[in-house]
Amino acid sequence: MQHFPAVEQWLAAAIGLSARQMQTPEQRWAELRTIGEPPPLTPHVFLANRDIACEKIMEVFSGTTIQLKLDTHFPDQVVDFVSAFVADMGEDARIDTVGRCLIVSGADAWNDITTLPEQHILVADFDLDESDGSTTRLLEKARRLGHAVIFGGMPGGIPHPTRVSLLTPNIDQVKVALEKATYNEERARILANQSGGNLSSLLRCLQNLSLMPEWSQGTDASELAVAELLGAWSENSEADKAVVEILSKKAYGEWIEKMREVALRPGTPLIQRNGAWKVVARYEGWYALGPRLFDEHLGLIKKVAVSVLRERDPQFDLSPDERYAASIHGKVLNHSNLLRNGLADSLALLGSHPKALTSCSFNKAEATAFLAVREILAGADWVLWASLNDLIPLLSEAAPVEFLDAVENALNSDPCPFDTVFAQEGAGIMGRNYMTGLLWGLETLAWDAEYLTRVVIILGELAARDPGGNWVNRPVNSLSTILLPCLPQTCAPIQKRKAAVLTLFNELPDVAWKLILDLLPRSHQITLGSRKPAWRKMIPDEWSKGVTQREYWEHIASYAELAISSAKQDLSKLAELIDRLADLPPPARDQLLTYLKSNTVISMSQADRLRLWTKLIDLVLNHKKFADAEWALKPDVVNEIAVIAESLTPEAPIYHHQRLFSVYDFNLYEEKSNYEEQRKVLENLRQKAVGEVYAHGNVEAVLEFAKSVETPWRVGVVFGMIAANDVEEKILPALLESENNSLAQFAGGFVLGMFRNRRWQWVDDIDTSQWKPSQKGQFLAYLPFTPDTWKRATQLLEEDESPYWSKTNVNPYETEEGLEQAVDRLVQYNRPYKAIRCLERLRHDKQPLDSHQAVRVLQAVPHSSESVHMMDMHAIVDVIKALQDDPDINTYDLFQIEWAFLPLLDRNHGASPRLLEQRLADDPAFFCEVIRTVFQSKNEDCPVEESTEQQEKIATNAYHLLGEWSTPPGSHKDGTFSGDALTAWLEDVKMACVKSGHLEIALLMFGHVLIHAPPDPDGLWIHHSAATVLNAKDANDMRDGFRTELLISRGAHCVDPEGREERELAEKYRTQAEEIEDCGYYRLASSLRELATSYEHGAEREVSRDFFDE
Repeated sequence: MQHFPAVEQWLAAAIGLSARQMQTPEQRWAELRTIGEPPPLTPHVFLANRDIACEKIMEVFSGTTIQLKLDTHFPDQVVDFVSAFVADMGEDARIDTVGRCLIVSGADAWNDITTLPEQHILVADFDLDESDGSTTRLLEKARRLGHAVIFGGMPGGIPHPTRVSLLTPNIDQVKVALEKATYNEERARILANQSGGNLSSLLRCLQNLSLMPEWSQGTDASELAVAELLGAWSENSEADKAVVEILSKKAYGEWIEKMREVALRPGTPLIQRNGAWKVVARYEGWYALGPRLFDEHLGLIKKVAVSVLRERDPQFDLSPDERYAASIHGKVLNHSNLLRNGLADSLALLGSHPKALTSCSFNKAEATAFLAVREILAGADWVLWASLNDLIPLLSEAAPVEFLDAVENALNSDPCPFDTVFAQEGAGIMGRNYMTGLLWGLETLAWDAEYLTRVVIILGELAARDPGGNWVNRPVNSLSTILLPCLPQTCAPIQKRKAAVLTLFNELPDVAWKLILDLLPRSHQITLGSRKPAWRKMIPDEWSKGVTQREYWEHIASYAELAISSAKQDLSKLAELIDRLADLPPPARDQLLTYLKSNTVISMSQADRLRLWTKLIDLVLNHKKFADAEWALKPDVVNEIAVIAESLTPEAPIYHHQRLFSVYDFNLYEEKSNYEEQRKVLENLRQKAVGEVYAHGNVEAVLEFAKSVETPWRVGVVFGMIAANDVEEKILPALLESENNSLAQFAGGFVLGMFRNRRWQWVDDIDTSQWKPSQKGQFLAYLPFTPDTWKRATQLLEEDESPYWSKTNVNPYETEEGLEQAVDRLVQYNRPYKAIRCLERLRHDKQPLDSHQAVRVLQAVPHSSESVHMMDMHAIVDVIKALQDDPDINTYDLFQIEWAFLPLLDRNHGASPRLLEQRLADDPAFFCEVIRTVFQSKNEDCPVEESTEQQEKIATNAYHLLGEWSTPPGSHKDGTFSGDALTAWLEDVKMACVKSGHLEIALLMFGHVLIHAPPDPDGLWIHHSAATVLNAKDANDMRDGFRTELLISRGAHCVDPEGREERELAEKYRTQAEEIEDCGYYRLASSLRELATSYEHGAEREVSRDFFDE
């Protein structure tokens, strides 16, 4: 037994004996997992964000590594990590490990164990600092006797391959791990926030320990309390340092010296990176250091918080589309975002946890918070509200009443600042929404029943002002998120929520109506939840999301009742509610149906009943068609609705038949199959309907009917197919160019209907001698896009066919022949984009492309004023690629076309300017010309002239060409590569660019394209000729370009917090550097090693982010 102390340790504990300074991982885990239980902790809590450390520790247990140092600011977490790792092992591996692994907490036990001949894995649970001579001897003793060692220590010191960073998980990772351990979601969120991701702090929070950490008791604790009050700051900001001096009452240099010492001590909550300082685990620090803060500190924090947070962000001096580059324009805040967030957090802590400041006067902390918020928001204009966007949620927590007062005052002011803030919303990747902070602040306060009604009314007023936009963060969405019956984001009881909605109905009925419809059940109703408070205790620990079935249906019933009550007063709302009838609970649905068959509704005018009848008929049809769907109403209910619909049927044909001319035919079909048969039935119904309208009021009635339906052109088609000869003159040509859009559409449909029924004889029989050319052109434009129409355009319009070709709806799939003629005419009358679509049809049909015609079309495109669609862009690229594949194409023409459409010929469109790129590779003079077009000469005697707009466009195109260039010199069209050609090309470029003053930039751009050089036939990853020119003594610029392009070639990528991808790339380029150096290209190898180093630094940077950026 003495040879296996791990087993002895277990046995000693099992029979009640004491074994000093030793513990097995299982024993340690048994203690650790029960902290704060129930529920017990799981290994995931201690392993989160530590995959690399897990891989390294596995190397120790597998015997490939005998010593491992875990670099951490919190060395006390090392043993917990190892114990959790062992607990997470598979059963067989764990049994094997437990038998030879010991946690040692003192030097005496260490010495005893290392004298044993059997090899063990020793985990140091005491300070084993390598800088100390005695502990170095302990490590050496263990190593010499074959024991593996795991120990922790502060980062720094001599680099060694057997050390790895023990990362700290971020707040979200801790929350997720606690939830996996079956902690209540809200309890997990609170613990994660309070600990700030620090697992040592988490364990203290779980135990509700009032013990003060060592760092809160030292001589520098009072200075650390100032850092806690600041929260974070940047010493790269003079403004931040000035704030530090105000709070500390010391010169920054004097005060920061102490903080630097504090930050280097194990376990302290103060961390630093790149001049940025931050206090982590602020909740624990607030209570631990709070007694060292006095009234004087509160007066100072209020002063600096108001001063810093009332600063107007100068980015708003720029237009919305320029703000993404505000830092480039020097439009930045004086104080860092670190300090601004830190101070806002401090105000929230003052207002939410005032009792931590035991040395301050009664109520002083809370008063400081609400006075600061009051002053910060006093008279705030739109710029200040927008400047505070990211901080508003914290200000709302700091002083809820003062915050709500400020928002209400802003809403009541004229002009209202939020109207302008709404208007700042931008689209696209760089666009921003400066209302999100306000919405999140209001969502936060809605968790408290005391503030719910005020928040709902404020959000309602904001929703009434909201002009809409691209962002999903909208006031009405915040309202529905907060009150959603299945997942309410408030702790207010049901009655309070009902009262809030009813109040909204009384004050803002239109907003309340939209909200009610959002709250009624839907088949696809999802929510991501609202913002929860960071510091203020508004949500009980035991809160769980969701509601009981009884609560849910109670909510739905009350909202449905409100909806019905409101709909009875407004016909539009009643029609809208019918669309949601299937979503109503049965009692509410019955109430609505009872109202619909009441005398109040039946006695309505035909025009009013029409809307309700149409909605009901559509509802019945839809539920009969999909009777087998889960969401479908029961047949007896559908039949009842059908009876009600029948009682509301409008008698007059002009009303009764309108629904037959809706936009989507499918919605009018009564079955899910036999679509062709149903189409014919629908067509017959439409003809019968228009016939009835005509019979009741002649052409005038038909025209009025056309103006009342969704698709007047369909009415025209049907009327054209059934009309008598004598009606034609009442429609043509008068309505062809009617200013009433419905009548103009009707006329177009009428022409098409007459044509379908009577064909070309009817067209030729029409007397157009008194028609204007524009009327003739419009008439022809409504006819099919075929050669027969084009022939008549020539006959009727003679020399000027523009009235037709400028208006016709070009549908190249209406004809099987003659598109070549249409292409020429469309180009002639300045519609080259439509000509492109005709060429695309020819390509689709595998017909030969007339390259000369295609060139003419493409040459006309840049000069066209037509509106452009994305499909046109794809068609253009397709035609250009066809020309590139044509061996007989005139290279001059292709050159001009590729140059004109250069922005389209990129990887996104699956194309490239092949001729231009080959020209760059073949013709050094052309390359030099492009360089001179883009870049200024370095020759002093070369005058700098202001560029014209045209010159700037040419330069932009040229720069784009260089940026996309991927055909290196020496490349031939047949795919072969000539090193001699590359060398000769470079010599010519050097001679020309030395003379013009462009050598450096030319070599730089040449270096970029060399990443596309092919491998050498002998197996080297790059052709020897390319490696030779890159390795030249005078090729520094070339190597810079080569290295830069390698970096760029990585493209967009996801950030791996453990830096795996960066390490893989570093390894790749180090391997390539070794290969290239072995061939004698040591300068190029050095450049590749620099690139590898930059990726290694990138990996370290990602790892070092740790929880600093939380």
